[in-house]
Amino acid sequence: MLDDNFKNVIEEIIKYFSSGNLDQAEILCKKAINKFLHESDHLHLLGLVYNQKGDLSQAYHYINKAIQKQPKNSVYHTNIGEVLKRMGNNNDAIKHLQMAVNLNPDFAGARYNLANILKLIGNIPDAINYYKSAIELAPFEYQSYFNLANTLYESGNYSDALTYYNYTIAIKPSFAECFYNMALLLVKFEKYSEAIYHLKEAIKANPNYKEAYVFLAILTELNGSTYDAKKIYKKLLEVSPDDILIQLHRDLMLERVSYSNNEIDKQREQLEKNLDYYITQNLDVGPEKMFSNNLQPYPNLLYQGRLDKEIKIKHAKVFENSFKNVTSSDLSNDHKPHIGFVVTKDNEGIFITFMRGLLNNLSSQDFDISIICSGITKNIEKIKVGITNKDIKYIYLPEKLTEMVEKIRHAKCDILYHWEIGTDPSNYFLPFFKLAPIQCTGIGWPETSGIPSVNYFISNKFMETEHSNDHYTEKLIKFESLSLYYYRPKFPKEIKTKDFFGLDKTKNIYLCVQTMAKIHPEFDQIVNNILKKDKNSLFVMVEDNPDKYNNIISLIYNRFRSSCAEVFSRIIFLPRQNYENYLSLISIADVLLDTIYFSGGNTSYEAMAAGIPVVTLPSELQRSKFTYALYMKMGIKDCIAKDIEDYVNIAVNIANDQELRNRIVKQINEKSDILFEEKQAVIEYTEFFKSVVNKFNK
Repeated sequence: MLDDNFKNVIEEIIKYFSSGNLDQAEILCKKAINKFLHESDHLHLLGLVYNQKGDLSQAYHYINKAIQKQPKNSVYHTNIGEVLKRMGNNNDAIKHLQMAVNLNPDFAGARYNLANILKLIGNIPDAINYYKSAIELAPFEYQSYFNLANTLYESGNYSDALTYYNYTIAIKPSFAECFYNMALLLVKFEKYSEAIYHLKEAIKANPNYKEAYVFLAILTELNGSTYDAKKIYKKLLEVSPDDILIQLHRDLMLERVSYSNNEIDKQREQLEKNLDYYITQNLDVGPEKMFSNNLQPYPNLLYQGRLDKEIKIKHAKVFENSFKNVTSSDLSNDHKPHIGFVVTKDNEGIFITFMRGLLNNLSSQDFDISIICSGITKNIEKIKVGITNKDIKYIYLPEKLTEMVEKIRHAKCDILYHWEIGTDPSNYFLPFFKLAPIQCTGIGWPETSGIPSVNYFISNKFMETEHSNDHYTEKLIKFESLSLYYYRPKFPKEIKTKDFFGLDKTKNIYLCVQTMAKIHPEFDQIVNNILKKDKNSLFVMVEDNPDKYNNIISLIYNRFRSSCAEVFSRIIFLPRQNYENYLSLISIADVLLDTIYFSGGNTSYEAMAAGIPVVTLPSELQRSKFTYALYMKMGIKDCIAKDIEDYVNIAVNIANDQELRNRIVKQINEKSDILFEEKQAVIEYTEFFKSVVNKFNK
């Protein structure tokens, strides 16, 4: 029997609705509508019930009938706006939400919902304003703070986003998702210790928070704490025991710092066994899961001094089944080929350093040129500051991999040049989608991708041998030039002295400025023998970011302490330097020591610009030959070693024989111009891009 009291009926419907008993709420609403002659509140409530059930057409029907009875009810307009949003009718949703705000300017909920939909359609400035006005009206509603923080974060306003995340936590201290998002943001500020703390807080608030576990494991292994990362994955597998992607990520891990070649070989042997197993599993993985689980090949492979082709092929085969239905794109048939240069988020700095010369000098008469990059303002600025070619277009990538794919596909590129393949999930998996008929890559991440849909690897004759074709799954293209148009670095007018860096000015300075993860165990022998042979010397390294890589720093430090025990007191670890001080440090070194198996790139160009000798030991692999290539281009062979013993002798001789050093410096200064702004590289890229399009047409 339905209560005759209107208020009691409303309360009873709300009770059932709130408890999730939607069927009973629906029955009561219908009875109430008949009893109270289509009272608007009952119509509205029935609409809300249908909305909760997912029957959006019925939800719209009943809330709209309620509005017809009470056209000035702001709550009704707000809720029909939400229904329309779910139906995909954003324009009408906005009209109703704006009507709600106009009818009741103090209704925070209407402003909040309007902000959400404005954000959804990309009207970020207005969304931010409506979130802020909702907060003014309802200062203790944490969702407004949280969504505002998310919007600011996604638009690249990281500082303000962090402020509003902190406000959110102040109101709702156990909000796991907010802690997680704060961790993502803190990584942007390179505050890794704080990010790890917030991830642990997220897990404390929600012990089953899978994404927080995954990100915590990723940050932990990034810092070289492989053992701790595996413990996190073990805990995560207790939460999600059947998640094969978590198992896969765990089984792809390698040590960030190895102590011997034997250790490296054992790791690689186990990795290949793991990959062989996962190939048999025929995984069918959705793009977003690939993205969120960081399933690209482990970056330390490149630093181990081995040929990685077979491992890369196997890694790609693990995901082969996930792309079985992907079809190749066709040429655009426009009168000019469209070339898209793809650089993913946070890789813009190194990209523009190496590629801006080419991008500025490719002719818009020959090609339509697009840079495909993150749409975050600060990331865009890193690129645009180096671009003078006004004909270049920009295609901004969203955050989600599926949306990136659609954006690039819509651009209809004939050629995609991937700056790096394998340094992050997006740049590894994007080539699998065959978003252009021709895909190529080059020295950005200097080894084969192993991905069948990548057609060409662009290198140069100096860095490759007659057998190098066997190192790539792609067709190897060997330019006559260095395959770069690199601008000469500008050095500070005043070079800092050895005293400034706390270095003894009477000592010979052997300097290595490579990232510490590149330091191969065999390099320790070089350092040890140099310091033993040259008693009046210091070996100087520059530390990586201590907040991000403190464990890697400790591992390298302790490895040197063991491998170079007798001379360890003369190994100096300097803190990270700003760019100007870094250039000064290069300039005051007596000799730069190139890392073995993975040569310097930028640092070698900078050293040549400063006229500083760099001793290098090339192997058969391209990534070890960057410095070697610069020397071969200049016709200077004095600093190229044949083996470790030769490397040590060359370095010590240069540091202690001033006449020899002066002669090498003079040669570098006289010949280094040939390395910079090499027009032949632009000509060769132009010819290559034209030829592959013509070949495809045939």
